[in-house]
Amino acid sequence: MNNNNSADKYLRTKIFLAKITGIAVLVVSMQFSQNGFGFKGQDIATAGWVLAIAVTVAQFVFNSRVKNLNWTITVLGIMAYIYSIWTNIVGFYAYQGKIATLDTLMAFDAILPVFASAFMDIFPEAILAWAFNSSGEGDLIGNVLAVTNDPNSIFSKNQNNSNNNGNQNRSQQQTQSSQNHGNNNQSHQNNQRPPQTNSVMSSLPRTNVNTNNTSSQTPMGYKTENPQKPPMNDELRAELMKNIEEMRNKSK
Repeated sequence: MNNNNSADKYLRTKIFLAKITGIAVLVVSMQFSQNGFGFKGQDIATAGWVLAIAVTVAQFVFNSRVKNLNWTITVLGIMAYIYSIWTNIVGFYAYQGKIATLDTLMAFDAILPVFASAFMDIFPEAILAWAFNSSGEGDLIGNVLAVTNDPNSIFSKNQNNSNNNGNQNRSQQQTQSSQNHGNNNQSHQNNQRPPQTNSVMSSLPRTNVNTNNTSSQTPMGYKTENPQKPPMNDELRAELMKNIEEMRNKSK
């Protein structure tokens, strides 16, 4: 448990120091690049700072996965590193009171300005990417090697992405067109279909079902009731018998 805590503290310390030193070296590199811009005066010095910031942004963007870059970003990223390293060297010599020429660069004492300028220019992007857990998103050396070994990879990748996007768009348009065509056909069929009415059903005779009555089935399949005589009470029976007896007497 203590070992894990110590490892976590050590990792957090490294991340903190990486962020601080990365930002500090980035500012120093921009200062050397602005000084190596070589122009004096407040207005033109501002242009040097703008170029230094723009070059730094181009470098950060270039430190991405090759598959996420295009040829323009790739070329601008390489140009940004060349410009920044060279202006750092010129600025380094300027702070020493010297002028960077081909002769001075070929001398032995040029090792320090060249390596210091290259380190100041490459270190910030790489160390900040590691500090923010994005070191696997691409780097200067890896991207340069990838483009050098297979320069057509970026073009073929962009071409494949364009083709895939075009195929997806065409497939979506065909699917949408098929759905619209099916909906139009269904609507046309519904409009041609005659309206259903209950005239036939209403014309059929309706019968009440009586569970006490027997029923018979007609040839058409409809059930009809067999009517039953109503029950006869005593008074009605007596009246009927009396009428029958009177009719018999008259007949005699």
